[in-house]
Amino acid sequence: MNKRNGVGGALVLSTMAAAGFVLLGPEKASAAEGPPLLSNNEVEKTNQTLRYGHKGLSVKALQLELKALQFYTDKVDGIYGPATQAAIKEFQFVHHIKVDGVAGPTTLRRLYFSKEAKTYQQFTASKLLEGDQGTQVIQVQEKLKKLGYYAYTVDGVFGPLTKDAITRYQQKNGFKTDGVAGPDTLKHLFANQNVLGKTIVSKKLKVEGKKIVTKKVKNETAHSVDASIMGMATQLVGTPYKWGGTSPNGFDCSGFLQYVFAKKGVNIPRTVSDIWNFAVTVGKPSVGDVVFFQTYKKGPSHAGIYLGDGKFIHSGSKGVTISKMSSSYWAQRYLGSKRVVQYN
Repeated sequence: MNKRNGVGGALVLSTMAAAGFVLLGPEKASAAEGPPLLSNNEVEKTNQTLRYGHKGLSVKALQLELKALQFYTDKVDGIYGPATQAAIKEFQFVHHIKVDGVAGPTTLRRLYFSKEAKTYQQFTASKLLEGDQGTQVIQVQEKLKKLGYYAYTVDGVFGPLTKDAITRYQQKNGFKTDGVAGPDTLKHLFANQNVLGKTIVSKKLKVEGKKIVTKKVKNETAHSVDASIMGMATQLVGTPYKWGGTSPNGFDCSGFLQYVFAKKGVNIPRTVSDIWNFAVTVGKPSVGDVVFFQTYKKGPSHAGIYLGDGKFIHSGSKGVTISKMSSSYWAQRYLGSKRVVQYN
């Protein structure tokens, strides 16, 4: 039971595994629960496919549902544009559906009728802080443990150690570092599928009253990806752009990054926003760092690899090309640089 507001114990997330929000896929969900009894109108609602460029009442209903679940914050206008597509991708990512930005029957059924979607909304709208206890705290501790921020007993008690883990997670991912697991922190935490397990955390942590004494692990095992990655990247110049592409037959921007880094044995997340959260911020890019840009939506939505001399390589509308960061288009959209770090 949540001692502060009495809701923690009542919310049982039955389909979430110990690692946090590992939701059943559509086949498993059907087998476990059986198909829900839907009206003819509800069947029609989910037996369709909505995609980029579509307009109408069906798209408006989609936007309203996404907005209620806090995945969509733009205008409800019935136009399936970049913001709607991005919201669908985020929903698919969180609920372990193929991330393609297309609202097909599987995505729509999960969106409109799944208890998991509603539970996710309820949970990530919560606020947990020091002194709270219950099922929600257990799930937060388990997720933090999986990501490498919490290395202690999962006891369902939001104490100084849990607060410290939340604070470090917030600090790494650009949130206000107050140690309070609010809606934004929770949503980011449980959508984070990067199984890091390698985050440099406090080695010795003891509690003196409520004061936390921390001794940091020396950062001797971390090193940047070496610059030879540039040779692999430049060999791909001329490869055509392909939405969702992840191979030399065609790349989108994040597919290109993932492919190149994989050639060096480095696994990075699939989407630009997750690469942004995964990598380490640097003030000034060096050769091999990832440079990020804000293009069709707020936040990081495009990225490339810095080559040095003010140039970067990326997969854009013209395919894999080398561009100047000082060009009028890219300069005004530049967000920052991050370094992909390997750990021994």
